[in-house]
Amino acid sequence: MDEYHQLIEMGFFQDDERIELIEGILVPMPPMSSRQAACIRKLQNRFTSEIFPPPSNSE
Repeated sequence: MDEYHQLIEMGFFQDDERIELIEGILVPMPPMSSRQAACIRKLQNRFTSEIFPPPSNSE
């Protein structure tokens, strides 16, 4: 794992390159689909609203 992080710090991978370390093997991942991106965006919005709820308008 340390070697993997060193490769990242050295710029071995391109910024848009999707690579995962699975059981010690570097595995190239396919680009994210629009459906996957939409799902991630919805989850991020949900988590954000749970952690930082909007202020209430009670007077």
